[in-house]
Amino acid sequence: MKQPIAPILLAFGLCVLPACHAEAPTSQQAQASTLVLSGRIVTNERTTLAAIAQIANGATVALIDGTTGLTVATTVSGADGGFSLYATAPFVPVDGRPYYLEASKGLPMGGEPNRAGASVARLRTLLFSQGGSWLSLGSAVPGASIAIGPATTALSVIASLRALTVSETSALTGHLSGTTFSPSGTVVDPSEFSAVYALVQDALASDQDPLEVISYDPSPVSAASRYGKAAGPLVIYDGFTPATAAKSGNVTFNGQNFPVYAPDVTVSIGNQRVAGWSVNADRTQLTIALGAAAYGGILTISKGTSVWTGPYVPVSGTVGTLAGGEPGFFNARGASSLFSQPIGITITTTGQLAFTDAGNNAIRLLTPAGAASTYAGTGAGGTADGPLGTATFASPHDVARDAAGNLYVADYGSNRIRKILPNGWSTTYAGTGAFGTTNGATSSATFNYPVSTAVDGAGNVFVSDRGAHVIRKITPAGVVSTFAGISGTTGATNGAPASATFWDPGGIAVDSGNNLYIADESNLLIRKIDAAGTTVSTYNLGNTASGPFDLTIDGSGNLYVACRSGNVVQKVATNGAVSTIAGSGTLGYMDGDLLSARFSQPHAVALIGSNLYVTDRGNNRIRVITF
Repeated sequence: MKQPIAPILLAFGLCVLPACHAEAPTSQQAQASTLVLSGRIVTNERTTLAAIAQIANGATVALIDGTTGLTVATTVSGADGGFSLYATAPFVPVDGRPYYLEASKGLPMGGEPNRAGASVARLRTLLFSQGGSWLSLGSAVPGASIAIGPATTALSVIASLRALTVSETSALTGHLSGTTFSPSGTVVDPSEFSAVYALVQDALASDQDPLEVISYDPSPVSAASRYGKAAGPLVIYDGFTPATAAKSGNVTFNGQNFPVYAPDVTVSIGNQRVAGWSVNADRTQLTIALGAAAYGGILTISKGTSVWTGPYVPVSGTVGTLAGGEPGFFNARGASSLFSQPIGITITTTGQLAFTDAGNNAIRLLTPAGAASTYAGTGAGGTADGPLGTATFASPHDVARDAAGNLYVADYGSNRIRKILPNGWSTTYAGTGAFGTTNGATSSATFNYPVSTAVDGAGNVFVSDRGAHVIRKITPAGVVSTFAGISGTTGATNGAPASATFWDPGGIAVDSGNNLYIADESNLLIRKIDAAGTTVSTYNLGNTASGPFDLTIDGSGNLYVACRSGNVVQKVATNGAVSTIAGSGTLGYMDGDLLSARFSQPHAVALIGSNLYVTDRGNNRIRVITF
């Protein structure tokens, strides 16, 4: 009876240990781990190298025990695709046992290569242990250099699909020299190898996973004709045209293996089913016809019980839902993502949306296409600093970004201002945690329910200290002061900052000239502090009458204001005129035309192009207003 080597399907990132670089390990690393093997991902086996280069650059390389499934993994860091794999726990290879060495990486064709569900490409080779060293497909000499490439992948695919025995697979070691296969002494036909090698190349050139799409039918007489390439899974790229759709217009999406028309196939944008759609001949493009009542939403394709989600499609003159729904803490795309009381929002240096998920004590990220992730916070309340998985927050209310990509969080529940570095490490930037308005060094300063942050061009961080009804300032040198307002005094007095008064100040924003704007919520006003810090004034003409809580500013100087008690979003033009741009004013949840849409306590806004993103706190959603 044969003992087949069962195929191992490795998802990107499975059992990944801390990255081990191709250079020599540090002394600490050497003490804590053992070198298992070194090798290289071969990138010179084809004229067009894009697909292999995608795998070689930052790929995960995993050594998999073909018998037990035990996996040890690392990350490629060498520019030439080189890697060194260390085990942080005792790893003793068993002589004569088959091992897979596999490089895998999410393909960037969808815009988010490493998100859950993204398409993965893999290259593989086969190894056998001998006396603590390795025999590979490229060498039967223990300890020789190990390579992973299309040729090794082709032999690995053959061994897996034909379910070769351990002895038949072991006999393949040492029979590859670059792309040349020497079949003597093996059960693999040279034409068979050539056919599968070509299929591997074709799969990579098509941005497909060769280990997934190559199929085998044992019935044909010719060994070479037994192999083929299946269509592979449905993949929807994030890009589409036009970038902003119009009612009654067409939108074209790119991808792979879009389903052709069938009674059990439906295509939707948001909650609206699309009546007219078509797929091109090679199934790489889907074109949909929007209806006259269309509004923005996530692309969804359903076939039977299977559902695939694509990017968010903004539709001019409408409000749609980017992500979220029922309260919860889960990363996915669109309505499958779960949040709890999203409040503050900003744009990161990479063009993602960073927002405070107050009910989950976390900082979350969203791509404009609708894919969610967690940037900082574990879900538990606390004040611990450190990396993702360690750092904790206490009902964070707002987040702002500086030019270097650092995020500053108004950690409302802990009376602290937290700072998150671009690498995701969270620190305490200012505040002891005690209630108060003590100025001075950041390490001894106190705050009183800080609700919003903003950063000017010089790196000063401004804080809306709501409980004290004042605006605070933190300089890059680490000095905290009261910038405007009288602690504990409410009012709407303009003039010198030291004598001006506010009443429950909310969100703050800085324009390109370093003027500061404040949503003075209980006064129903937008206030302005000039760049010199000498004068406080009322910016809007008349009251917004809708409870302004947060605001952002565009390149022309127009302000966009989230009015949480009025359940609308308003615009304050450069002349101070106020208008409602979205929301009927009725509490609820409804997508659709700008002024018929419904919000539930919209708290904050952030602008990218013609899309205004809104944290809809009461609905646990991120909404999109498209102009």
